[in-house]
Parts: sequence; C-alpha cells; structure tokens
Amino acid sequence: MENESRPSSSFGLQRPLQTPPSPAGSYRRRVSYTPSYMSFQNGSAPISKPVPIVRKPSQPSRLPFKPERVLIIAIAGQPEPSVINSLSALLKKDSYSGIVIIGSINHATQIKKLKMDVLFLVGRLGKELEVQMHLKENWADLKDVLGGVRQIGSVMCYPFYQGTCTSETELLSFEQNELESSWRSSVGFLHSMARSTFPLLQKQKSETPPVFLLVDTPATSPTASLNKETCEALLKRLTKANTSNLVIEILAPEKETVEPKTKLSLDPPVELEIEADSNTFRGGESPTRLWNMWALQEQIDAA
Repeated sequence: MENESRPSSSFGLQRPLQTPPSPAGSYRRRVSYTPSYMSFQNGSAPISKPVPIVRKPSQPSRLPFKPERVLIIAIAGQPEPSVINSLSALLKKDSYSGIVIIGSINHATQIKKLKMDVLFLVGRLGKELEVQMHLKENWADLKDVLGGVRQIGSVMCYPFYQGTCTSETELLSFEQNELESSWRSSVGFLHSMARSTFPLLQKQKSETPPVFLLVDTPATSPTASLNKETCEALLKRLTKANTSNLVIEILAPEKETVEPKTKLSLDPPVELEIEADSNTFRGGESPTRLWNMWALQEQIDAA
C-alpha cells in the first residue's frame, strides 16, 4: 500500500540522546582553601606576648690604654693658659708614648677643650701619642685611671687654691665647709696624686729620671695662700723622704709667647700738584691713596 508509512530504517539520521553533563567534564575540580585565621577554634584572636630582650652593656671598641711611658696632667680647677706651653717644653725634652689628662668634673667643658688643644699640639710637633681624658669627682681614688698604666715618665699637678676671704682678719670667719673644699682641691689633691704615682715613679730604672712637678699657680686670697704654703711644705717633706732617682720640683709656669706685630712699611703719600681753576670740578681721591694715608697715620700714632 502506497499510503502506508514505512518503518524507519536503522541507518537513518537520528537525534543524539542528551545526557546530563558530569561535573568533572564541564569544569575542573576546585581546591578548597581555608585561611589560617578561620581555622582558629577558640573564636578569639591570638594574643602575642612580647619576648623580653636582654640588653648587655656595650663594650668599648678601642683597645685598652697601656702605653709604655705616659705623661700625666692632673688639674684640680680650670686649666691655666700656660698648660700648653709647659707641655710643649716636656714633649720636646723627652719622649712619651701617651698623655693622660685628669680633670675635675666641675670643669668638664674646659678640660675637653684642653684635650683638643693637646691633640693639636701633638700633631704640630709631629708626635705619635695617644691622648686620654678622665673626669673625676673625688681625688681620693685614682685606681680606675691609672690601672692600665705601666710606666710614668712625668706628672704635672695643677692644684686649685680657692678661697673667698679677702683679708687675713676674715680667716676666722671662714666657713668650715668652704675651708674643707679648698683643702681637698689643693693639699688633698696633691697628696692623692703623689700617693698614686710615686710607687710607679720610684720603680723606674730608665736613663731619663722620672719627674713629679707641682706647677706654681697663683693664690688670690689668704685662704688660697695658706693652702699653697701647705702644698709646698708637703712637697719638701716628700723630697726628703725620696730615696730613688725621682725628681720632685716646683715648676714655674711657662710664659705665653706673644709674637710681635709686624708694622706696615708704607711710603708717605706724594702730593700731586694739579693746576686747575678753582671752579673746575675735581674728582674724589683714590681709595688706595686714602687707605695708605690712613695706615701711615695709624703707624705714626702708634710709634
């Protein structure tokens, strides 16, 4: 029968069957990542405890100060202007390996300035010396300063003769604490320096004898004069008791060398004769000529 439908052949085109896509075929598997802060079980943020830092005292980077032969400058008050001149004379006379400056802590600024002047002097003389500075509040103990010193070549002592009284009649009205303070910075200072340095000075057997010097500083009051006389008497007693080649002397301070001022050698100005009418305009003087005239007048007035 023509109108009768034919059965579909197995070889005809057919719509493919649609299957649900698998999760593995459509996209890659995601890797789950949980931040560390979300895995905290307690629910509260962790509290960080500070770790204590143990601080150790800083060690000095420089090598210990142990020169072979040092020169000690001990100053109880303000440095005198003659310190550099006296030091220059000693450095030219003898050889040293180091300089130790011991000063009062009450005059720290002046002592630091003195150290800079000493370094400048050492460089000007072409010496290779190590310079150290120590500030003391009490002169009774100097072991911390002289502990590393092996040999002492010279000692220069500058006592401080202080006092406020202006006449001999005021000595009895002088307060005891002021008298003790003046005694510590003069007699006590000298005694402490001698007690600390004499054992090292007397043991030396070098060709050049060691020297202990008491520098003569001015005394401006009766109390200062009294302490100065006591220091000189103490030094005489130490000289009599000395049995070594140690030289003990009172040193007069070196005077400051003042260079003379050079005078300018200028010829007197020459007057220029110019014939001109009085009504004619005349220019001003030359600045060089005016300066020469002024310098010549200054030289005549100073003569």
